[in-house]
This record gives sequence, C-alpha cells and structure tokens, in this order.
Amino acid sequence: MDDGLVSIGAVAKRFGIQPSALRYYEEQGLLRPAARRAGRRYYGPEELRRLALIQIYTNTGLMSLAQVKEILAATTKSQKFQEILRSHVELLNQQIARAEHARETLEHHLTCGYEYPMRCPWLLEHLQGVLDRGDAGNA
Repeated sequence: MDDGLVSIGAVAKRFGIQPSALRYYEEQGLLRPAARRAGRRYYGPEELRRLALIQIYTNTGLMSLAQVKEILAATTKSQKFQEILRSHVELLNQQIARAEHARETLEHHLTCGYEYPMRCPWLLEHLQGVLDRGDAGNA
C-alpha cells in the first residue's frame, strides 16, 4: 500500500509468526493495528517497531506476555519496569553462562585426543568440579 501500512498477512510473514498471533497480541492489549480496511488489519511503522520489541522480549522464553504488557505500559523510571528488566537481565546472564560453559565443553570434545569423552582427564576434572560445587543441575 502507498500509505506505508502493511497487511496482517505480510506482517506475520515478515516476523515469522501466524496472523493469529497478531490477533492474540491485540486481544491481550499488546498491539493495535493502525487501520482496518474491509475487515483486514493493517500495521504501520510504529506498530512494526512495537512488534519487534515484543519479539525481543519474548524470544528468550523468559518473559511472559503479561510482563511484556506491563513493561510496554510503564515508564522506564517506574519500579515495576526496573524490577522486571533487572530480573530478566540476570536470567539472561545465567543462560549465557550456561551456554558458554556448554560451548567450551563441546569445543574441547572436538579437539580432545581421547577416543572416548569419559576417559578425558580434562573432562573428568571439569565434571568433578561441577559435582564439588553442587551445581550439577547447571552443568
């Protein structure tokens, strides 16, 4: 369309989601179409940016849509905004640490001279450290 509006189907395709997800976001008060024509929803640049932010917040799987709604409605100075974002930054830091740990272990496996991983002294020492720290659930 020449007015810069994008149909619900085109938005869904661009973001890799179903049109029903956009309708659900609307039902939840997260997103509103810029216009409706002949019963179809159309979104403008502001709505597309809002949708991109919603996806950033939810793609980690750590933030609920209810929390996203709270964040989008709050000012950056509000206590609720700060609490939610700080807790999610900490959760992401924990996820990153676990992922880096897993990558380090996998990269070692690729270069380890031992035929069987469970015979590798580096791995055995590493695993014993995990057990000694009591964080085997986060190994």
